[in-house]
Amino acid sequence: MNLSKKRAHLFGICLMLALASAVLAVAWQTPKRHPLTGRTIASVMGAAGADWLDRPERGVEEDPEGALDAIGIPRSATVADVGAGSGYMTLRMARRVGAGGKVYANDLQPEMLQLLRENVRKAGLTNVETVLGTTTDPRLPAGQMDLILLVDVYHEFSEPRQMLQRLRSALKPGGRLVLLEYRKEDPAIPIREEHKMSVKEVKTELEVEGFVLSQTLESLPRQHILIFRPATIKQTMSSVINTEANAVFNSVRVEIDRNGMRQIGPANAVEWEQVRLSALRLAESVSLLLPEEARVRDVEPEWATWSAELKAASMSAVSAAGSGNNDDLMKAAGQIYETCTSCHRKYASALVGKP
Repeated sequence: MNLSKKRAHLFGICLMLALASAVLAVAWQTPKRHPLTGRTIASVMGAAGADWLDRPERGVEEDPEGALDAIGIPRSATVADVGAGSGYMTLRMARRVGAGGKVYANDLQPEMLQLLRENVRKAGLTNVETVLGTTTDPRLPAGQMDLILLVDVYHEFSEPRQMLQRLRSALKPGGRLVLLEYRKEDPAIPIREEHKMSVKEVKTELEVEGFVLSQTLESLPRQHILIFRPATIKQTMSSVINTEANAVFNSVRVEIDRNGMRQIGPANAVEWEQVRLSALRLAESVSLLLPEEARVRDVEPEWATWSAELKAASMSAVSAAGSGNNDDLMKAAGQIYETCTSCHRKYASALVGKP
Protein backbone atom coordinates (compact mmCIF):
# COMPACT_ATOMS: atom_id res chain seq x y z
CA MET A 1 0.00 0.00 0.00
CA ASN A 2 1.56 3.33 -1.07
CA LEU A 3 1.76 6.39 1.17
CA SER A 4 -1.27 8.16 -0.31
CA LYS A 5 -3.42 5.07 0.09
CA LYS A 6 -2.26 4.61 3.71
CA ARG A 7 -3.18 8.21 4.46
CA ALA A 8 -6.60 7.76 2.87
CA HIS A 9 -7.12 4.57 4.86
CA LEU A 10 -6.13 6.25 8.12
CA PHE A 11 -8.36 9.21 7.32
CA GLY A 12 -11.27 6.84 6.76
CA ILE A 13 -10.68 5.14 10.10
CA CYS A 14 -10.44 8.48 11.88
CA LEU A 15 -13.64 9.67 10.23
CA MET A 16 -15.49 6.49 11.29
CA LEU A 17 -14.27 6.89 14.87
CA ALA A 18 -15.33 10.55 14.91
CA LEU A 19 -18.79 9.66 13.61
CA ALA A 20 -19.12 6.85 16.16
CA SER A 21 -18.11 9.24 18.95
CA ALA A 22 -20.67 11.78 17.75
CA VAL A 23 -23.43 9.14 17.71
CA LEU A 24 -22.52 8.01 21.23
CA ALA A 25 -22.46 11.61 22.44
CA VAL A 26 -25.93 12.23 21.05
CA ALA A 27 -27.22 8.97 22.55
CA TRP A 28 -25.71 9.94 25.91
CA GLN A 29 -27.36 13.35 25.82
CA THR A 30 -30.76 12.13 24.63
CA PRO A 31 -33.08 12.43 27.63
CA LYS A 32 -35.06 9.41 28.73
CA ARG A 33 -38.83 9.78 28.62
CA HIS A 34 -41.56 8.05 30.57
CA PRO A 35 -43.45 5.72 28.20
CA LEU A 36 -46.92 6.60 29.52
CA THR A 37 -46.73 10.39 29.82
CA GLY A 38 -43.81 11.31 27.58
CA ARG A 39 -42.29 13.54 30.25
CA THR A 40 -38.52 13.93 30.37
CA ILE A 41 -36.96 12.04 33.28
CA ALA A 42 -34.67 14.45 35.12
CA SER A 43 -31.07 13.73 36.01
CA VAL A 44 -30.10 13.01 39.62
CA MET A 45 -28.44 15.75 41.65
CA GLY A 46 -24.93 14.74 42.71
CA ALA A 47 -23.40 15.06 46.15
CA ALA A 48 -21.77 18.31 45.02
CA GLY A 49 -25.24 19.86 45.15
CA ALA A 50 -25.84 18.98 48.81
CA ASP A 51 -25.44 22.61 49.88
CA TRP A 52 -28.45 23.50 47.73
CA LEU A 53 -30.52 20.88 49.55
CA ASP A 54 -29.67 22.51 52.88
CA ARG A 55 -29.97 26.14 51.74
CA PRO A 56 -31.42 28.46 54.43
CA GLU A 57 -34.20 29.78 52.18
CA ARG A 58 -35.59 26.28 51.63
CA GLY A 59 -37.65 26.57 54.78
CA VAL A 60 -39.54 29.51 53.30
CA GLU A 61 -39.74 28.14 49.74
CA GLU A 62 -40.97 24.66 50.68
CA ASP A 63 -42.22 24.85 54.29
CA PRO A 64 -40.98 21.35 55.26
CA GLU A 65 -42.51 21.42 58.73
CA GLY A 66 -45.85 22.44 57.27
CA ALA A 67 -45.58 19.59 54.79
CA LEU A 68 -45.00 17.03 57.55
CA ASP A 69 -47.85 18.54 59.59
CA ALA A 70 -50.18 18.14 56.61
CA ILE A 71 -49.04 14.57 55.90
CA GLY A 72 -49.18 13.47 59.52
CA ILE A 73 -46.19 11.51 60.86
CA PRO A 74 -47.38 9.29 63.75
CA ARG A 75 -45.24 8.69 66.82
CA SER A 76 -43.47 5.31 66.83
CA ALA A 77 -44.11 4.83 63.10
CA THR A 78 -41.71 3.12 60.72
CA VAL A 79 -41.10 5.45 57.79
CA ALA A 80 -38.72 5.86 54.87
CA ASP A 81 -37.18 8.91 53.24
CA VAL A 82 -36.33 7.76 49.70
CA GLY A 83 -33.81 9.94 47.91
CA ALA A 84 -32.92 11.38 51.30
CA GLY A 85 -29.83 13.27 50.14
CA SER A 86 -28.08 14.94 53.06
CA GLY A 87 -31.03 14.24 55.38
CA TYR A 88 -32.98 17.50 55.25
CA MET A 89 -36.32 15.70 55.70
CA THR A 90 -34.88 12.62 57.43
CA LEU A 91 -33.93 14.56 60.56
CA ARG A 92 -37.37 16.14 60.79
CA MET A 93 -39.10 12.78 60.36
CA ALA A 94 -36.85 11.14 62.95
CA ARG A 95 -37.79 13.73 65.56
CA ARG A 96 -41.47 13.20 64.85
CA VAL A 97 -41.53 9.39 65.06
CA GLY A 98 -39.51 9.53 68.28
CA ALA A 99 -37.38 6.89 69.95
CA GLY A 100 -40.07 4.26 69.43
CA GLY A 101 -40.07 4.78 65.67
CA LYS A 102 -37.55 4.38 62.91
CA VAL A 103 -36.55 6.19 59.72
CA TYR A 104 -34.94 4.36 56.80
CA ALA A 105 -32.93 6.97 54.89
CA ASN A 106 -32.34 5.77 51.32
CA ASP A 107 -30.13 7.21 48.60
CA LEU A 108 -28.26 6.08 45.48
CA GLN A 109 -25.05 7.88 46.34
CA PRO A 110 -22.67 6.74 49.11
CA GLU A 111 -21.38 10.32 49.40
CA MET A 112 -24.86 11.60 50.20
CA LEU A 113 -25.36 8.90 52.83
CA GLN A 114 -22.04 9.82 54.43
CA LEU A 115 -23.20 13.43 54.73
CA LEU A 116 -26.53 12.22 56.10
CA ARG A 117 -24.90 10.03 58.74
CA GLU A 118 -22.77 12.96 59.88
CA ASN A 119 -25.86 15.18 60.14
CA VAL A 120 -27.70 12.49 62.12
CA ARG A 121 -24.72 12.21 64.49
CA LYS A 122 -24.62 15.98 65.01
CA ALA A 123 -28.36 16.00 65.73
CA GLY A 124 -27.95 13.28 68.36
CA LEU A 125 -30.51 10.98 66.73
CA THR A 126 -30.35 7.20 67.10
CA ASN A 127 -33.44 6.09 65.16
CA VAL A 128 -32.13 6.49 61.59
CA GLU A 129 -30.80 3.66 59.42
CA THR A 130 -29.17 4.51 56.11
CA VAL A 131 -29.82 2.33 53.05
CA LEU A 132 -27.82 2.40 49.81
CA GLY A 133 -30.29 1.66 47.02
CA THR A 134 -30.07 1.12 43.29
CA THR A 135 -31.93 2.66 40.36
CA THR A 136 -34.42 -0.23 40.46
CA ASP A 137 -34.60 -1.11 44.17
CA PRO A 138 -34.65 1.13 47.27
CA ARG A 139 -33.79 -1.98 49.34
CA LEU A 140 -36.37 -1.33 52.02
CA PRO A 141 -37.63 -4.22 54.17
CA ALA A 142 -40.80 -5.73 52.73
CA GLY A 143 -44.16 -4.94 54.32
CA GLN A 144 -42.81 -2.77 57.15
CA MET A 145 -43.33 0.86 56.11
CA ASP A 146 -46.18 2.92 57.52
CA LEU A 147 -45.16 5.74 55.20
CA ILE A 148 -42.66 6.28 52.39
CA LEU A 149 -41.82 9.89 51.55
CA LEU A 150 -40.39 11.09 48.23
CA VAL A 151 -39.56 14.80 48.27
CA ASP A 152 -38.72 16.18 44.81
CA VAL A 153 -37.39 12.71 43.96
CA TYR A 154 -39.84 10.67 41.91
CA HIS A 155 -39.30 12.71 38.74
CA GLU A 156 -35.62 11.61 38.85
CA PHE A 157 -36.32 7.86 38.94
CA SER A 158 -34.61 6.46 35.85
CA GLU A 159 -36.53 3.18 36.26
CA PRO A 160 -39.82 4.36 37.78
CA ARG A 161 -41.80 1.16 37.19
CA GLN A 162 -39.36 -1.11 39.01
CA MET A 163 -38.96 1.39 41.83
CA LEU A 164 -42.71 1.74 42.32
CA GLN A 165 -43.16 -2.02 42.45
CA ARG A 166 -40.49 -2.26 45.14
CA LEU A 167 -41.94 0.66 47.09
CA ARG A 168 -45.38 -0.93 46.99
CA SER A 169 -44.01 -4.18 48.39
CA ALA A 170 -42.31 -2.27 51.22
CA LEU A 171 -45.56 -0.73 52.47
CA LYS A 172 -47.69 -2.22 55.19
CA PRO A 173 -51.33 -2.89 54.27
CA GLY A 174 -52.86 0.58 54.38
CA GLY A 175 -49.44 2.25 54.28
CA ARG A 176 -48.96 5.52 52.40
CA LEU A 177 -46.65 6.57 49.59
CA VAL A 178 -46.33 10.38 49.65
CA LEU A 179 -44.85 12.46 46.83
CA LEU A 180 -43.92 16.12 47.00
CA GLU A 181 -43.37 17.54 43.52
CA TYR A 182 -43.06 21.09 42.22
CA ARG A 183 -46.24 22.14 40.41
CA LYS A 184 -45.84 21.89 36.64
CA GLU A 185 -49.22 23.56 36.33
CA ASP A 186 -47.65 26.82 37.58
CA PRO A 187 -45.15 28.30 35.08
CA ALA A 188 -44.16 30.97 37.61
CA ILE A 189 -42.38 28.45 39.86
CA PRO A 190 -38.65 28.98 39.14
CA ILE A 191 -37.66 25.34 38.64
CA ARG A 192 -36.61 23.65 35.40
CA GLU A 193 -39.52 21.98 33.63
CA GLU A 194 -38.18 18.42 33.94
CA HIS A 195 -38.02 18.89 37.72
CA LYS A 196 -41.75 19.64 37.94
CA MET A 197 -44.74 17.29 37.67
CA SER A 198 -48.46 17.80 37.21
CA VAL A 199 -51.03 15.90 39.26
CA LYS A 200 -52.24 14.25 36.06
CA GLU A 201 -48.76 12.96 35.21
CA VAL A 202 -48.18 11.50 38.67
CA LYS A 203 -51.62 9.93 38.79
CA THR A 204 -51.20 8.40 35.32
CA GLU A 205 -47.82 6.89 36.13
CA LEU A 206 -48.61 5.54 39.60
CA GLU A 207 -52.08 4.12 39.08
CA VAL A 208 -50.87 1.56 36.56
CA GLU A 209 -48.41 0.32 39.18
CA GLY A 210 -51.11 -0.52 41.70
CA PHE A 211 -51.57 2.73 43.62
CA VAL A 212 -54.65 4.87 44.11
CA LEU A 213 -54.49 8.63 44.76
CA SER A 214 -56.28 9.07 48.08
CA GLN A 215 -55.55 12.74 48.79
CA THR A 216 -54.13 15.84 47.10
CA LEU A 217 -53.00 18.71 49.33
CA GLU A 218 -52.10 22.15 47.96
CA SER A 219 -51.08 23.90 51.19
CA LEU A 220 -47.40 24.36 50.28
CA PRO A 221 -45.99 27.42 48.50
CA ARG A 222 -44.66 25.55 45.45
CA GLN A 223 -45.28 21.79 45.72
CA HIS A 224 -48.10 19.31 45.43
CA ILE A 225 -48.52 16.84 48.29
CA LEU A 226 -49.85 13.64 46.67
CA ILE A 227 -50.81 10.79 48.99
CA PHE A 228 -51.18 7.32 47.48
CA ARG A 229 -52.18 3.98 48.94
CA PRO A 230 -51.87 0.48 47.49
CA ALA A 231 -54.88 -0.15 45.25
CA THR A 232 -57.25 -3.07 45.48
CA ILE A 233 -58.25 -5.09 42.41
CA LYS A 234 -61.54 -3.24 42.21
CA GLN A 235 -59.86 0.15 42.49
CA THR A 236 -57.42 -0.65 39.71
CA MET A 237 -60.23 -1.93 37.52
CA SER A 238 -62.37 1.15 38.06
CA SER A 239 -59.70 3.87 38.10
CA VAL A 240 -57.51 2.67 35.26
CA ILE A 241 -58.88 -0.22 33.25
CA ASN A 242 -62.41 1.10 32.76
CA THR A 243 -61.16 4.63 32.05
CA GLU A 244 -58.56 3.63 29.48
CA ALA A 245 -60.73 0.93 27.87
CA ASN A 246 -63.47 3.51 27.33
CA ALA A 247 -60.94 5.98 25.91
CA VAL A 248 -59.80 3.45 23.31
CA PHE A 249 -63.31 2.23 22.48
CA ASN A 250 -64.70 5.75 22.14
CA SER A 251 -61.86 6.80 19.83
CA VAL A 252 -63.50 4.99 16.91
CA ARG A 253 -67.09 4.77 15.74
CA VAL A 254 -69.22 3.90 12.75
CA GLU A 255 -71.54 6.44 11.17
CA ILE A 256 -74.31 5.59 8.74
CA ASP A 257 -75.92 8.18 6.47
CA ARG A 258 -77.37 8.29 2.96
CA ASN A 259 -73.89 7.82 1.53
CA GLY A 260 -73.44 4.55 3.35
CA MET A 261 -71.41 3.40 6.33
CA ARG A 262 -68.02 4.85 7.27
CA GLN A 263 -65.54 4.50 10.10
CA ILE A 264 -64.53 7.56 12.08
CA GLY A 265 -61.23 7.44 13.96
CA PRO A 266 -58.74 9.87 15.54
CA ALA A 267 -58.59 13.11 13.57
CA ASN A 268 -54.92 14.03 13.91
CA ALA A 269 -51.53 12.95 15.23
CA VAL A 270 -52.26 14.26 18.72
CA GLU A 271 -55.46 12.19 18.99
CA TRP A 272 -53.69 9.08 17.66
CA GLU A 273 -51.01 9.50 20.32
CA GLN A 274 -53.63 9.91 23.05
CA VAL A 275 -55.25 6.65 21.97
CA ARG A 276 -51.87 4.89 21.87
CA LEU A 277 -51.07 6.03 25.42
CA SER A 278 -54.50 4.97 26.70
CA ALA A 279 -54.03 1.52 25.16
CA LEU A 280 -50.54 1.28 26.63
CA ARG A 281 -51.78 2.25 30.11
CA LEU A 282 -54.51 -0.36 29.74
CA ALA A 283 -51.99 -3.06 28.87
CA GLU A 284 -49.73 -2.09 31.77
CA SER A 285 -52.65 -2.17 34.21
CA VAL A 286 -53.63 -5.64 33.09
CA SER A 287 -50.03 -6.77 33.54
CA LEU A 288 -50.32 -5.62 37.14
CA LEU A 289 -53.48 -7.66 37.68
CA LEU A 290 -52.17 -10.91 36.21
CA PRO A 291 -50.25 -11.89 39.38
CA GLU A 292 -53.33 -11.04 41.45
CA GLU A 293 -55.47 -13.82 39.97
CA ALA A 294 -54.76 -16.19 42.85
CA ARG A 295 -56.50 -13.71 45.16
CA VAL A 296 -59.75 -14.31 43.31
CA ARG A 297 -59.87 -18.02 44.06
CA ASP A 298 -63.37 -18.79 42.87
CA VAL A 299 -62.79 -17.44 39.34
CA GLU A 300 -59.05 -17.97 38.98
CA PRO A 301 -58.93 -19.86 35.62
CA GLU A 302 -61.33 -17.47 33.89
CA TRP A 303 -59.61 -14.46 35.42
CA ALA A 304 -56.28 -15.50 33.93
CA THR A 305 -57.87 -16.02 30.51
CA TRP A 306 -59.66 -12.67 30.63
CA SER A 307 -56.49 -10.82 31.67
CA ALA A 308 -54.46 -12.38 28.87
CA GLU A 309 -57.14 -11.59 26.27
CA LEU A 310 -57.45 -7.98 27.41
CA LYS A 311 -53.69 -7.47 27.36
CA ALA A 312 -53.46 -8.91 23.82
CA ALA A 313 -56.28 -6.66 22.60
CA SER A 314 -54.66 -3.65 24.29
CA MET A 315 -51.32 -4.27 22.63
CA SER A 316 -53.10 -4.61 19.29
CA ALA A 317 -54.59 -1.18 19.90
CA VAL A 318 -51.14 0.21 20.78
CA SER A 319 -49.79 -1.11 17.49
CA ALA A 320 -52.76 0.16 15.47
CA ALA A 321 -52.61 3.63 17.00
CA GLY A 322 -48.86 3.79 16.53
CA SER A 323 -49.22 3.08 12.81
CA GLY A 324 -52.40 5.13 12.35
CA ASN A 325 -54.37 2.14 11.06
CA ASN A 326 -58.05 2.90 11.60
CA ASP A 327 -59.29 -0.58 10.57
CA ASP A 328 -56.98 -2.34 13.02
CA LEU A 329 -57.87 0.13 15.77
CA MET A 330 -61.58 -0.51 15.18
CA LYS A 331 -60.99 -4.26 15.47
CA ALA A 332 -58.87 -3.94 18.63
CA ALA A 333 -61.37 -1.56 20.24
CA GLY A 334 -64.13 -4.10 19.59
CA GLN A 335 -62.07 -6.84 21.21
CA ILE A 336 -61.42 -4.62 24.24
CA TYR A 337 -65.12 -3.86 24.57
CA GLU A 338 -66.16 -7.51 24.28
CA THR A 339 -63.52 -8.67 26.75
CA CYS A 340 -64.36 -6.02 29.35
CA THR A 341 -68.09 -6.69 28.97
CA SER A 342 -67.49 -10.42 29.45
CA CYS A 343 -65.37 -9.78 32.53
CA HIS A 344 -67.95 -7.54 34.17
CA ARG A 345 -70.77 -9.92 33.40
CA LYS A 346 -68.99 -13.02 34.71
CA TYR A 347 -66.85 -11.72 37.53
CA ALA A 348 -68.40 -8.57 38.95
CA SER A 349 -70.20 -10.53 41.67
CA ALA A 350 -67.10 -12.56 42.43
CA LEU A 351 -65.06 -9.39 42.92
CA VAL A 352 -67.49 -7.81 45.37
CA GLY A 353 -65.75 -7.61 48.71
CA LYS A 354 -62.45 -8.93 47.35
CA PRO A 355 -59.34 -6.92 48.29
